Amino acid sequence: MWPVVWTAMRTYAPYVTFPVAFVVGAVGYHLEWFIRGTPKPREEEKGILELREERKLQEQVGKDSTQTCVCSFSPTGGCSGSKRGELEDKNHPLFHSPEYQFIA
Repeated sequence: MWPVVWTAMRTYAPYVTFPVAFVVGAVGYHLEWFIRGTPKPREEEKGILELREERKLQEQVGKDSTQTCVCSFSPTGGCSGSKRGELEDKNHPLFHSPEYQFIA
């Protein structure tokens, strides 16, 4: 008797498995939707670049954008400690080169 049952299960498994998997998936999908609630529209979510841009703008609110600091390259990024906060040096050779005359 068991060999006949195993042969029948092996033969008809594709016809039984797909509808069962479909029902289980549909029930799980609707159950998850019910638990989480309706998703909020995409336009309310802000992207990483938008959040960064807003943060950078908020940092610039109280600063005078006409004065900048002279920053030398640092492997860790940002200004080196000795140059941080110093105003532009108009006698710096960079400001006297023809390519950068519009800066001075």
